[in-house]
Amino acid sequence: MDALALTGSFEQILSYDVATNFLFFGLSASCLFVLRRRDAGAVFVRVPLHPWSTGVFVLACAGIVAVSIWNFPVDSLIGYAIMAVGIGPFLYWRGRRG
Repeated sequence: MDALALTGSFEQILSYDVATNFLFFGLSASCLFVLRRRDAGAVFVRVPLHPWSTGVFVLACAGIVAVSIWNFPVDSLIGYAIMAVGIGPFLYWRGRRG
């Protein structure tokens, strides 16, 4: 990431980061639907307007990802490519763990 900081503008580096971060923010929030459905009998913290507020957040994240890809397609794809480079080492280290 140091090479990116030296060669790219702040806006370029930020567009690498925004597209990937908000993709995972939305995916993480969407997991709440699955977890709440799976453990329906468990006692959870009550969240005001839960299914609606979470749904709005997931839609907002999807919108930010779409706008980021629309406005900065090359930078967004570079960000996803940087993220994809980490899949190989992740699988390698996960396989070594057992």
